Amino acid sequence: MATLQINMENGFFADSNGRYVNEFTPTYVDGNGWKCSIREDGSVVCEAARDYSDGRHSMRYVISKNGFARLTLKVDGEPVKTLKKGFVLPRGEKLTDGVIGLSGGYVDGRYAYFRDVVFTKFMDKFGLTAVKYEDPNRIFRVRNARYGGGECRSSLVSDGVVTEIGHDSGSTNEWRDTCPGTCAYEGETSYSIEDATWAIYSQEQHEGDSHNSARILYTQMRNLTDLEDSLMSNAELAQYALKREHERSLKSFEGVKVSSFDDIKKVIDGLFKIEPKMKAEELNEEKAEEFFRSFKLEDGSYFYVSIWGPMTNNPRTEYEVSVRYGDGCSYYLKELKIAEITR
Repeated sequence: MATLQINMENGFFADSNGRYVNEFTPTYVDGNGWKCSIREDGSVVCEAARDYSDGRHSMRYVISKNGFARLTLKVDGEPVKTLKKGFVLPRGEKLTDGVIGLSGGYVDGRYAYFRDVVFTKFMDKFGLTAVKYEDPNRIFRVRNARYGGGECRSSLVSDGVVTEIGHDSGSTNEWRDTCPGTCAYEGETSYSIEDATWAIYSQEQHEGDSHNSARILYTQMRNLTDLEDSLMSNAELAQYALKREHERSLKSFEGVKVSSFDDIKKVIDGLFKIEPKMKAEELNEEKAEEFFRSFKLEDGSYFYVSIWGPMTNNPRTEYEVSVRYGDGCSYYLKELKIAEITR
């Protein structure tokens, strides 16, 4: 289900991820079936309401200026239910900066959350979509599948003892019915985790041009500093965090304004500083259209820089700098158009 994320800065709505947004102002947002407003006292009120056969259902998420939040559900003819309540900010802090998350779907099954800046950075560092404060010592099922239109990949990492306890694979009837005449394969492995303080379950699904992913951390640790130190002590997660940092660095170059070929050279020099081992090679305008370099970064991913130009297929564009990065498989490469010079 789609989740609208609204970024707050200095006590006002700053921007969002654009999930079904109909109206957006610094004090009011209408999107994903929610209407959110900032009151004069600095508190935030979000409400999702819909009429069903048994009456009106409405969910409200209220965050006070002091960081106390309450999520409630009201159905016509029934008392108000409090679904969750508590402080979403450290003691003494005020509601100014952070991220509000508002899910879609059937009103009774929706959820809402607020993440402060520190917690948001922690989530982003490890690519997490959710944190569940639950015991990670349990059984996880890791599912992987390939079929004609794409694939689904899952993975599991933990600081505990991970033991495989079962595996099932093959071309299931469901996949054969869904993708007739294609090479459809599905595998599921069950793992038992013991003596763990955390576990991360990830799943990515690629279908055509669409890409959905979930990365959930299970833990009962509440101290964010200790939790981050524990995650970074895992070599796989440390590499993952480095890869995320590379991606953020690359995105910081997106849409750079340039007006001359010398500006492009400066952009290229900046790109090459992302990875200390990479060095920019001499670039001249006569050979620009032949410029293409690929590198393997320390985090194991690949990084491609190319310049196209003069652009014969686009009369308005003279040169275009683009970057692709990913795990080396074209299926998962991301591309950014960094800069262009127009005629």
